[in-house]
Amino acid sequence: MCVIIYISFILILRDSLGYIFSIIRQGDFYLKIWPKQKTLNCLFIDSKVAFYTRLAIKVIPAFVMLIISFNIFFPNMLDWPATATLILFLIGLPVQGLYWLGKRSSTLLPNQLLPWYAYHRKN
Repeated sequence: MCVIIYISFILILRDSLGYIFSIIRQGDFYLKIWPKQKTLNCLFIDSKVAFYTRLAIKVIPAFVMLIISFNIFFPNMLDWPATATLILFLIGLPVQGLYWLGKRSSTLLPNQLLPWYAYHRKN
């Protein structure tokens, strides 16, 4: 009986993780196609999220390496559980941005922006 419960739990977990990773992939695609125009900043929150997600993807690996090197060279400053927690938090920041962009990519434009979009689509 325990084996059946365990297998069903693994299957449910696999399906839900697959769904989450597909949203993150959609967010990555949305991040790549989002235009880098400053005029869009006042209209869409997506511009700010895309900017900060791109920045986090570039900067976070350096911070992770800095934290690991501090822990190796100065072991009295941080212990390994605190270091692992901090690293997981830092890795989660760009992942959260990609997840948000993935969720946002499947929503429709607000009705207030449709005339603006139609005007710029023609030009």
